Amino acid sequence: MTTALRKSGWTIGGNMINLVRRYTTAPEVYDGFGTTRTGHTVRLATGKRVAEVKILSEYLEWQETHYGTGLHLCIDEDKLKEFV
Repeated sequence: MTTALRKSGWTIGGNMINLVRRYTTAPEVYDGFGTTRTGHTVRLATGKRVAEVKILSEYLEWQETHYGTGLHLCIDEDKLKEFV
């Protein structure tokens, strides 16, 4: 399954599925529907670790907001470069 998650777009039952990569400090209990942990983590300059997650694009806004309710960081790859 990890191999399929690395693709940005793939199909299930003829429907195109788009996954968006984000990095979060949130614990796994904050992951909602359409969100999968890849098992990859990155250490920030502060020493804190962020987990890489893949989110179905249609649920991206909801998931980012949900992480925010717990005051957890949720950033894309460009922003990650600023923190590493």
